[in-house]
Amino acid sequence: EPVYVHHDLVTDTDGRKLAKSAADTALAALRAEGWSAADVRRRIGWDAVERDLDRFSRELIAVA
Repeated sequence: EPVYVHHDLVTDTDGRKLAKSAADTALAALRAEGWSAADVRRRIGWDAVERDLDRFSRELIAVA
């Protein structure tokens, strides 16, 4: 059974969500500006998602 992960929205410096429909910056443009994958993960709060996944994995293993 798949496990779905949700992360925070990627937002600009004003807190507005980035969207293609608003012609916002694409990930490729961020890479061109020097953003690393780690920078993007930090921006969307991926550390918290990884902690949740780790906890979920431990719970699944404990039940098995």
